[in-house]
Amino acid sequence: MPCPCDSLWIGGIPAEYNISSARGIPGCMYQLFFKNQPVGLWNFYTSKNYGPCIEGVEEIRDESDFHSGN
Repeated sequence: MPCPCDSLWIGGIPAEYNISSARGIPGCMYQLFFKNQPVGLWNFYTSKNYGPCIEGVEEIRDESDFHSGN
């Protein structure tokens, strides 16, 4: 595993480093810049506990509003 001093950790660090009690990022991340330089989010050493982002408000639909056309 890489040294924490030469890695950019996004969203948290492995528990064995025990650096901070706050871990994780709630929400979505689309772009990352470090010292005004873009950082690619696809070139990672490992990934855990992530999922796809959902944009906007989720719409709840009432099925009775739809007509079958019959």
